[in-house]
Amino acid sequence: GNIWIIRQEGIARYGLLSFPFESKREVRLEPMKRIQARALSGTMKRMDDEATIISLGQGVQINYHVEIVVDSILLRLFGLPFFRYEVEKQFQDMAKEMTRRHANFESFGKQMARQDCQHEMGT
Repeated sequence: GNIWIIRQEGIARYGLLSFPFESKREVRLEPMKRIQARALSGTMKRMDDEATIISLGQGVQINYHVEIVVDSILLRLFGLPFFRYEVEKQFQDMAKEMTRRHANFESFGKQMARQDCQHEMGT
């Protein structure tokens, strides 16, 4: 379906700091339109985020909004730069992966076109 429950745990690092975390989140998908998530339990007192996807001809625009309430004094002090860093890193990693997949897809398409051409020519 379009509603998922996702559980994560690990250690997030930012410079010399590290934060153990755990999270259980409800994620709602509206394919090609929106992704909404909210924390059900975990390290964050509250975390709600939403990514909206807007088609722009040959590309897309992604608008991301997050609201976070933390319990930890350490996260209150360093939370904003840490979360900004993590979100930027995640979006950069997604962009790299999409670029890689697009290149592989184009390469596959060219290879298939060459095979079709060779097949039609009887080689």
